[in-house]
Order: sequence, then structure tokens, then C-alpha cells
Amino acid sequence: MKRTNRYWLYLVSALVDLALLVACYVGASCYYLGVLKGLEVPYHFRWNGLGVEVMTLYAALVVFCFVIAHVYGDTYYGRRERVALHIAAVNGVALLAFVALLYAVHIVNMSRMTLLIFYGLSTSVLIIKHWLTITRFERRRRAGRYQSSVLVIGSGHTACEYALAATEDPTCMAHIMGYVGRERTPDSAASPAEPLWSTHGEPHLDLSQADASYLGPRLGAIDDLPSVLDARDVDELIVALEPEEYPHMRQIMAEADKRGILLRMVPFYNDLLPRNPSIESVQSVKVLDMRSTPLDNAPSAALKRLFDILVSAFILVLISPILLITAIGVKLSSPGPILFRQERVGKNRKPFYMLKFRSMRVNAESATAWSTDTDPRKTKFGSFIRKYSIDELPQFVNVLKGDMSIVGPRPEIPHFVYEFQEEIPLYMLRHQVRPGITGWAQVNGLRGDTSIEKRVKYDLYYIENWSPWLDVRIFFRTIFGGFMNNEQVIK
Repeated sequence: MKRTNRYWLYLVSALVDLALLVACYVGASCYYLGVLKGLEVPYHFRWNGLGVEVMTLYAALVVFCFVIAHVYGDTYYGRRERVALHIAAVNGVALLAFVALLYAVHIVNMSRMTLLIFYGLSTSVLIIKHWLTITRFERRRRAGRYQSSVLVIGSGHTACEYALAATEDPTCMAHIMGYVGRERTPDSAASPAEPLWSTHGEPHLDLSQADASYLGPRLGAIDDLPSVLDARDVDELIVALEPEEYPHMRQIMAEADKRGILLRMVPFYNDLLPRNPSIESVQSVKVLDMRSTPLDNAPSAALKRLFDILVSAFILVLISPILLITAIGVKLSSPGPILFRQERVGKNRKPFYMLKFRSMRVNAESATAWSTDTDPRKTKFGSFIRKYSIDELPQFVNVLKGDMSIVGPRPEIPHFVYEFQEEIPLYMLRHQVRPGITGWAQVNGLRGDTSIEKRVKYDLYYIENWSPWLDVRIFFRTIFGGFMNNEQVIK
């Protein structure tokens, strides 16, 4: 599908969502006032004089958040579960923020029941609408609509990897018409290397299955490219050459530019690249940043820090009674301090002291010993607060101080950091971001005495794929089921 047509589909979908949100507010008001309250419903709803107008502004805010959260990309190309999760999370967070704003500007004459009905109705309607759009789009895609005619330049393992990925990935709009390059047999592509960056958290494609059969028919050698392009209607060239074939690159670019054909490249070192590498320029020299992350962007980092400050301050006020009760319980359980301060390694490998409620008897091994499920140092009360992660609550103070984030890789003791950096590839890349109270590894079951190798893979996936909505997703998964772990309570 042409890129311009894709944007038109996004725009139409966004406008339909805006209209549906306003309609859902009207429907929720009608149901609450007319059915539940038995009142006469006026034709034009007014909420302190600003009813439908206010909800129209809210709808525009939600649609804007959908754009940021890539809901529209997922609607046409993504999985249904991801779309539903994005819609529910974005709509919920936007509604809470909007209600807080209305209170701040003293627009308080509103029904909480209407808002609750509105959230349930609008979330359900939007999910159904997007699912229907996905179904329609998938049918048209199978019929050959919305696809770009792609010619692959190359026939080595890089080209075969691309062809397999484009064939298996439902988000790819490429119809591979064939390839130009050296003639290959179906099993002649070299085996791909193991990617250095993690793909945990999303479907993983086994690229070892890639072979020349996915490239389609051979249409000629690279030198035959001009005649191939003259004979066929090609929308896009995918250049996936091996290192020894790069002398052909200028010729290929000249032919694409002469015909105005979109050209994209898959570098032969694709297995070494992160998901979203960045390119900088030093005069006329282009420099590829092999370890860039979304949080290297200053606005993104500022947004994450603002989220940490606001949420941690709110949570500390909310849980203050729990903190007081836990502090008393720790003091009565065994001699020693209430809080346990332990040195951990934070962002950019800088040490800091992480706070926890003390769950063990005072001992000399706290700096180097890793606790286990049957650790004899745990107190009975300590095993209880560890079971339900209550011992972690003081870390919201670390978040306010800036040592930690609410979401991020769990910080480790320096003793183990020095050990793991020699044993586990890419382990130190976890320290590109602030460590977190919870993280992608933790909500996927990797807590406590679990595999460090697996944790690192999930942590790197989080770092590379960070977005505000991934943080929100992890935060709510922690709240609804992420507190309890597998540790046993001592009786």
C-alpha cells in the first residue's frame, strides 16, 4: 500500500473514533439520566454549560493519545490483543487525567456514574470498531489490496531473512514479486547469526528457516535491473546485498532514482543492530549509533521522569497507613533498623542506596548474599511482606530522589554486577536507564531467584522498545497481579 494511502486510512479512522467517543458520551448520559434516573433527557446535553463541547475536546485528546500510542498502526497491521490493550489503557489514563483537569478548573458538576458508563461503553465500542477494521483490512490484504509491489535486490542470507520476515509478519505490506541477483538453490542461504538484541515480549521469528524459496522467482542478475524495472510495475526496491556485492550499490540507486522508485536497505550486519538505531552526521560522515534507545531523547526522558514524580508522590500519600503498620511490624519482628539500605548499581553504573523494609535478621552477608526462597535469615513477618512485595514500597522514595524509576530493570548488588558483566553478554547495557521498582522481566514472572540470562533479555527488550504506554502497561500489570511472588511464607 502506498504510504500516502496509509495515512489517509489513519486519518479516517481517527475521525471516526472522535465521533464515536462523543456519541458514547451522549449515549451514556441518555442511559444514566433517562433509564437509571428516570429524568427527561434534553436534546442538547449541558455539563455546567459545556457538556458535549467538553467531551469533544476530550475525544480529540484521546485520539491524539492513540496516535502517540500507535493504535492506528496496530489497527491496520497489528494483533487484536495489543489493539484492545492500547485502547483500554489510553482511554482510562486519558479519562483520569481529564477528570483531574476538570476538578482543577472547578468544573465539578458531573456524574461519576455517567463517566463510569461512558468509559465502559466507549472502550467497548472502540475495540469492536478497530477489530472490525482489522478483519476488513486482513481480507483485502489477502485479496492483494493495500500492498506494495517489492523487488528484492540480492539473494544471500540477508535477502532471505527479509523475505521470510515480510511473508510471515502481518504488519508488512510488501508483496515480493521476485528478486534480482545471483542464482540460489532453496537451501543455499547461510544460517543467520543470533541477534544481539532481545525480542522478548513480541512474536519471535525463527530466521534459521529463511531460504531462497521466500524470494520468489529470479528475474535476472543485478546487471539486468534496468530491463527488469522497464518490464514491471515496481513500487519499491529492497536492497539486501552481501558485503562483496556492495560495489553494485551506486548503480542500483541510480536506476531507482531515475524511475522515482522508493528504495530501502537491509544492511548485511542486520543481526548486530538494535530495533531503532539512530544516525548522526559529523560533517559529511554518517555515524550509526549502535546502542541508541528511545530514552536518549530528551522529551521522552523528561516525560518518564514527570510520570515517576507524580505517581510516586501520589502512591506514597495513598499507602502511608500501610507504611506505618509495616514499620511497626518490622520493629517488633526482630532487633534492628526498620529500613534496610543496600548499595545497588544505578543508571550509568553509578552506585546508590536502595531502601527496603528489613525482612531479615541483621547479618553480615547483606552486601554479597542473594536471598532464596528458603533463606534462614528471613523473619516470619519478613517472609510475609516479601511474599506480597510490601518490603519494596520504600523504594518510591528512591524514585522521588531520582535514583530509580517506577518501571525499569531491577538494580543489582555491585558484587553481582562485576560477576555478571564477565559472564552474561550485554549485561551492562541494563544501566543505560534508571533501575525500576518493577519491570518487563518481573511482570513476566522473572522475580527473585530466577535466571539472570532471561532477565537481561527482557530488560533489553524494555530498554529498546520503551514507550509511555509500555510503562503504563507494566505498571497496571504490576498492580493487578504483579505484587505476589512465589516465595513461601514462614509459619
